[in-house]
Amino acid sequence: MSENPLIALSHRYYREGEGTTKPDHYFKLYHEMLCGLRDKPINFLELGVSSGASMLVWHDYFSKARIVGLEFEAQPPAISEILKGDRAHFVRGDQSSPATLQDAADLTHGEGFDVIIDDASHIADWSRRSFDFLFNKALKPGGLYFIEDFGTGYIDGFPGGHAFSRDPGIESEAGFQSIFPSHQYGMVGWIKQLFDELHAAAIIPGEPVRYAMEYFKILPHIMVIKKPG
Repeated sequence: MSENPLIALSHRYYREGEGTTKPDHYFKLYHEMLCGLRDKPINFLELGVSSGASMLVWHDYFSKARIVGLEFEAQPPAISEILKGDRAHFVRGDQSSPATLQDAADLTHGEGFDVIIDDASHIADWSRRSFDFLFNKALKPGGLYFIEDFGTGYIDGFPGGHAFSRDPGIESEAGFQSIFPSHQYGMVGWIKQLFDELHAAAIIPGEPVRYAMEYFKILPHIMVIKKPG
């Protein structure tokens, strides 16, 4: 058995060949960042439940947590048993709907979430709407917001995505390149906007702060944003 309990749990609950199975390195990262919360009574939200395997993983990993799963499709049969207890809850609805997101937040009885993972549509406009609502209104100070699979922005034919491309750079009269080529489509483009949000307010006097971010970290396939404590 793997020494990483999250990887072990994923191997227990995900069916072989299941299309929504997360790779082991996802759970390696999550264990490194979240192991300190395992025995604490946190509130945890996952956008995008799919088969329900991930909810089972998180329910077992966080022994005292309230686990909320939000999914556009019908409730998966796999989570029926854990929903009989008082720690797991399922919300059916659209991740871009403020009313649906509020329904999920209401399950914390005003406390907010300590951890939010967006593994839902991977469509930039919808993920952005979830973030707009949840980060400011439903994530606790010091909370962590994870966004998975932003690489859909590089996929031609995926909603909002596009085959990898760079816009041409522009050189100033002095010969210095002032705009650098960059892929700006879908999830990739939105995440690059968040980079601007993180820094602009610190550099430009009077610039309004849309999201108070302590930091964000970009890793292959996953990014995480920490809200100031």
